[in-house]
Amino acid sequence: MNKVKLSLATLGLVLFLSGCNYTPYMQFSHNAIYLNDKDTTNILKLQNPRKVYRFDSCVFNGFTIDDKNTHIEYIKLHSWCQWNGLSSSFYQNFLNLNIKKLQLIKSFTKDKYNIFLYAKDGKEFYFVHTYDVSSDLLIIDYDGSFVVSICDECYLLDKSIQFDERIDKSLIDRNFFEGYFSRESNDDEYYKK
Repeated sequence: MNKVKLSLATLGLVLFLSGCNYTPYMQFSHNAIYLNDKDTTNILKLQNPRKVYRFDSCVFNGFTIDDKNTHIEYIKLHSWCQWNGLSSSFYQNFLNLNIKKLQLIKSFTKDKYNIFLYAKDGKEFYFVHTYDVSSDLLIIDYDGSFVVSICDECYLLDKSIQFDERIDKSLIDRNFFEGYFSRESNDDEYYKK
């Protein structure tokens, strides 16, 4: 019995000490987003960001950032809500609804990054999805400057083939109509009592 208590005490101490050294995966500052992987920190630099907070009953924290070469959407759901599918797939469908005749050229996976190269009429851009336990970061990289820092096969986009349409809509704003996320069904049962 003493061995069990000692093992539990050791496990508790290890968990406590590892929690003290925890660095969040995503950190935001005014001019950069820091994505902390095991061994590296990838930095998405922002030049002149315009941040707009977005609201939904399921969203704990949500915003979009428009910058010179980047469009970002950050979504962190409340603990009582869930995605009704894959957030990355929802965003790709969202792109196809907003940009007609969009074609997926190639996709890449690198660690916690899902990277997609899209084109329309010969103009290209990258869509990047990354996540942690409770939040999703959806990035449109118009010139490829962030993507080349995380993907060896990816390349900077020449200005002559850079996509020039801009995304001004939000997945959070469209949730009411499209149902991307909702309350978990267990909570619905709790509220009916």
